[in-house]
Amino acid sequence: MSLAHLIRRLFSAVGARAAAAAFGLLSQLALARVFSPADVGIFLLTMSVMAFASLLMTGGYPALGFTYLARYQSLARKSLVAAFHAAALRTTLALSVVMAFLSVIAYLIPALEHMRPAILYGALAAPGLALIRLNNAAANSLRRFDLSFIPDFMLRSGFLLAAIIAIITFAHPPQMVWVLWAIVISTYVAAAIQALLLGRSGVVAKVFSAQRRSLAPFYRIRAAALLVGAFVSFTFAEIVTLVAGLLLPTHDVAVVGIAVRLAAIAGFVVQTMQLIAIPDLTDTMARGTREAADRLMRRTNLVNFALMVAAVLVTLVLGDWVLSLFGPDYLAGKWALVLFLLCQTIRSAGTMNNHLLSLGGYQTRTAIVCAVALAVLLGAAACLTPYLGLMGIGWAALIAECVWAIGLAMAAQSLTGRRGDLLAGFAFRRG
Repeated sequence: MSLAHLIRRLFSAVGARAAAAAFGLLSQLALARVFSPADVGIFLLTMSVMAFASLLMTGGYPALGFTYLARYQSLARKSLVAAFHAAALRTTLALSVVMAFLSVIAYLIPALEHMRPAILYGALAAPGLALIRLNNAAANSLRRFDLSFIPDFMLRSGFLLAAIIAIITFAHPPQMVWVLWAIVISTYVAAAIQALLLGRSGVVAKVFSAQRRSLAPFYRIRAAALLVGAFVSFTFAEIVTLVAGLLLPTHDVAVVGIAVRLAAIAGFVVQTMQLIAIPDLTDTMARGTREAADRLMRRTNLVNFALMVAAVLVTLVLGDWVLSLFGPDYLAGKWALVLFLLCQTIRSAGTMNNHLLSLGGYQTRTAIVCAVALAVLLGAAACLTPYLGLMGIGWAALIAECVWAIGLAMAAQSLTGRRGDLLAGFAFRRG
């Protein structure tokens, strides 16, 4: 694939989801202009609790489904498709009960009193988002890509933005509790629309399918390994926001939450770039053309790194202006935003090692590296935040990203005999 063709495919894929990012950004901007930073912090924490809890509820089955379901569909093995869906939904129902119990405990902890609204409404919305995640994998395996991303990225975000605008326009004065209910309702409406459009092809239709034997034990460990990796790969902003919620007052959580979500927009472009390159990487590795695979990884890393460097430079020049759009209280997040962008830069330089390990079947080792990085994030944040405030969260995230990138590079080298990170690409080119 030529560099020009790679870039064209990047912008065509990003354009399909750019509206979803715009919906989210406009929602946060509208809320920041009307509500206090403390209220915005509760909104962002609710979104993070919902995203984090819903990912836990799925048990990692959506990530597993992108591989297994696609294989079963290509082989026309309908019984295996039904068995996978049944195992996924039953596991999700069981984990939803566990998450409900844990949410009640968290709600009653005195130290988390400031997070109680976020815990309550985030937990209420989480099962709906978990169902969307499961059906995303089902739709993707059927190549119904519109139903794989539109309900989640477009409908849910669009409904929420419309509800926020309506609340701000017609309520006098607007109350944050109505916005929190809008999160719950918009999530379930999007989930219902997606399930209805998928019909018998969706995950819900398979929960009562009679199976000769359950395949859940076969899937469970594999899915759990992918789940840990998904926390680092796909919920970076949510995890950082939750950590901030545990250590900072809600008005500072709002500043951190806005900064990390702005950085995540740039990270989303990088992630899309890598997803575009994966099919070509798989093909070149399957045909044994190692040099072609190395060139593809180097080209992808260079484009990603250039994009992130540009994002950091733009933020240094225009960061104050961008944050001022949310209000004067958010100007304090400029340097945290720079740190979060540096996190995304490190991630862009090292994520291809994650894909190398996945293609080699080493998901468990990837999960271990991700678990260590999460532990480092929590430990560093707990140590730094009392002294550095919200900047402590930024530095903790940067340290954790470095641990994650180094761990993946070491694992890729030892297990696959090669590395896919930016530095390895330079070494390959010199050789």
